[in-house]
Amino acid sequence: MNPSLPGVFIMKMVAQLKQPDSEQLQAIVALHCVAFPGFFLTSLGPRFLRLLYRGFATMPGGICILAEEDGRVFGFTAVLAV
Repeated sequence: MNPSLPGVFIMKMVAQLKQPDSEQLQAIVALHCVAFPGFFLTSLGPRFLRLLYRGFATMPGGICILAEEDGRVFGFTAVLAV
C-alpha cells in the first residue's frame, strides 16, 4: 500500500502485450461473468463473450490487455478506438 495515498496499491510488474490465445480468452470470459453478473452482455452467454473479446483483440483499433501472473489471468481491459 502507498503510505501517501491510503487505499491505493502500487504494483510493479513486467508485462508482455500480445493477442490473447484461446485459453486466455476463456479466462477473460470467466472474469467477465464473475465481475458483471446480471449485466446484459453477460446474459448473452460465454460464446458471445468469446467472440466479443476476440474482436477487441483482432480488429484494427482494438486493444485487449491482460494482467497475468504465473500463467493465471487476473484482470483485463478491452477497448475499441473509433
